[in-house]
Amino acid sequence: MMLIYDEETLKRTRRLIESDPSVRRGWNSFAADMAARDEAWLESARERVALLRQRWLTYGGSKLFTLGNEVRELAKEAQNLAFYARVTGSEEAVHLVRGLLALLGEEERWVYQSGGGRSSDLWTADIGVYLSSAYDAVRESCGEEERRMIEDMLYGRAYVPLYEDWLHPLKKIHALDTMGHNWWIVCVSAAGLLLLALRDRVPHAAEALHTITESLREWFAYPGNVLQNKQANFGLDGDYVETMGYLDYALGNFLVFEAAYRKASGDAALGELPVLSKIPDLYLETIYWKDGKVGTFHFGDDGDRKKHAYVWLRLADLRRRGELVGLFADIKGDPGEAAEFAFYPEGLTAKVPVSPDREGVAVLEHSGYGFVRWHSGGEQVVLAVKTGESWNHNHLDAGTFMLTVGGRTFADDSGHCAYSKPLYNAYYRQSAAHNVVLFDGRGQPPALIEEGTKFPGSIPEWLDMPGYKYLLADCTGPYSGLYRRFYRHFLCLDGAMVLIDDLQAESGGTFEWLLHMPEGMKISGGTAEPELSIDSAGREMKVLHPYPERKEYVKDKGYLNSFSRETGLEDVFPEADYARVRSGSDDGRIKFVSVFLLPETDGNRAAAKRLAEPAGTEIGPAAGDSSPCDPDIQAIRVSHPDGGHTEIFVNRRADGRVMHDNSHAAFGALETDAFLAALSRDAEGRLYRISLHNGSYIKYGGRCLFSSLLKASAVLDYRGGGLHAASSLSADAWCHFALGAPEEETADIHAAEEARRAGLRHDPDSGLWKRKMEAGRSEFRLVRGTADGK
Repeated sequence: MMLIYDEETLKRTRRLIESDPSVRRGWNSFAADMAARDEAWLESARERVALLRQRWLTYGGSKLFTLGNEVRELAKEAQNLAFYARVTGSEEAVHLVRGLLALLGEEERWVYQSGGGRSSDLWTADIGVYLSSAYDAVRESCGEEERRMIEDMLYGRAYVPLYEDWLHPLKKIHALDTMGHNWWIVCVSAAGLLLLALRDRVPHAAEALHTITESLREWFAYPGNVLQNKQANFGLDGDYVETMGYLDYALGNFLVFEAAYRKASGDAALGELPVLSKIPDLYLETIYWKDGKVGTFHFGDDGDRKKHAYVWLRLADLRRRGELVGLFADIKGDPGEAAEFAFYPEGLTAKVPVSPDREGVAVLEHSGYGFVRWHSGGEQVVLAVKTGESWNHNHLDAGTFMLTVGGRTFADDSGHCAYSKPLYNAYYRQSAAHNVVLFDGRGQPPALIEEGTKFPGSIPEWLDMPGYKYLLADCTGPYSGLYRRFYRHFLCLDGAMVLIDDLQAESGGTFEWLLHMPEGMKISGGTAEPELSIDSAGREMKVLHPYPERKEYVKDKGYLNSFSRETGLEDVFPEADYARVRSGSDDGRIKFVSVFLLPETDGNRAAAKRLAEPAGTEIGPAAGDSSPCDPDIQAIRVSHPDGGHTEIFVNRRADGRVMHDNSHAAFGALETDAFLAALSRDAEGRLYRISLHNGSYIKYGGRCLFSSLLKASAVLDYRGGGLHAASSLSADAWCHFALGAPEEETADIHAAEEARRAGLRHDPDSGLWKRKMEAGRSEFRLVRGTADGK
């Protein structure tokens, strides 16, 4: 019985070549490439291996990786040729597969990154998977002695070291709590496929297979380890603790083994693990629209997403998700290798994987990712924020973010380079290579890369309302020893994104706010009020810093994502300018208020300015109001392209400096105890939306609009003659609302019946209406004549 390339798979591939244009194009190119392989090609492969082996023996060091990568690629070629032979019946391809098996068998062992007592590594696993698949496809053409030699090779050089290193109760050297990330599942899945290919040659094969399948279940369910600073492998949303590229890799050998095991045993349970049903949506959250196709957010060591793109095809088939076929088409294109043809789903139409019309907030709590999608000027804007942990492939980048507008990237991540290069540790993995805030030149402790993160960052709060998105990133934990507070508040508005950084260091010193971009950086405006601009494909974004008032802009040299080994350009590190905005603080506290003015559309662009401690109408108070303005409030006005504006207030008294003190502050007509508040007006000056974050009340012109006992995030939108209210709470709480906008107090009376239908109760003492809002995010909407709540 064939493992992967059985008759059913071959028949499906032949049907798809006839019926699916993408498969047909891919096959024509693949078949032409395979047909061009001949004896001379095999001999040149032999010469390359011999040369690389000699270079390693002469020079040592990373030359061993180069040799290992060549052997791994040739093993993959054996797999491709074997699949081609099975589809076409080519005897020449069978001959070349057998020749490659003999050639690669000349290696004493397939280990190219040994360490810590290991006898196997990722190369062992991948070579074992490729060659066992290839051998299984050509087994019948081999003589008895040749079979014995090949099976001895696969057993001794791949199966035994993999099984013993990673699973054998007496001989294993690792637990799930140490190397139980992508290495573990890649190696154990390979051992499973080798066992199936070797059949009766493995002693006690049934028990070994049981050990493999059950241990794979444990890997998917791994909960983490407190003493090791090790996080769970997966969260409730299916989000993986490492980067998305390493999720591809982790699932690569597993899904090959799962398919083979399903055919050999009839047991489909491994492919039906609950987490696998969540991963498709995870993939679709972490991409954005770019020039009609897909762009990916490449935090950490994301790698080449094309390498294991067959994973998306297999999941598409298992879960019947046409969006994953569309993802494959956008990123990889047409299928072009054995696993992609073997896993290409039949009867499943490719769907658009990401829509430029989509809006909303998505948070992956375990990995600490947040994604905000909204529209400005008819273009989709996507903000991606990363908190979570810093370890291994996750860089020292808690709190970093990327920002795209209409598919163009303005705020970027530096990416990574080949792991053996000095810049990998010296630059790419360090905090300075990311969009974070340094203190006296320091970021996260470099030791976290090896030790793991005791206190991961998180996204504890967010709100999603039409025209107003809010996300809070708590980055304090990963900066332990440097910061006592590191909170990033993101406000996403029409024409602008506003980022408020609330920072407290252990002592006084210099803060450096960093922004990386792919190209087009310019600093202008002089020393009095400098501004930063970014040009991307002819579109300009401006970045202003109304606060702190005293600051210095510095241009520095950094690097962009480098090239993989396969390109031959691994020693090329593209340079790019990035910005440092420096400001000092004697007491270690500072607030950076950064305004990203999105590219103009139809000649209209948002604008922003700092509001002085005003009198009168500077911030649009109620008529005749002359309330004093608290010096502890920092205020800005963002003017929107449609003629309206939003005033944003940062209450420094509410930043936790005296936790048990009242944080009441006033600015003109506004009174609140919230850390952050915002008032939005339309082009005619009408106040249509109020919001507060980490506050228990907000008053305007002497009238209370919202009140609760528990500090909350809340948005009240009065457009359309009604009220759309949303809250984010840490527990269930009764919240009080004014049903009408400040200028329309009679709306409370007119909306009384609708309020009661929506579950609100009238409080005669305050004149407000109250409703029990649920922990987390909840909302209700009142429209004249109708009411709903959720």
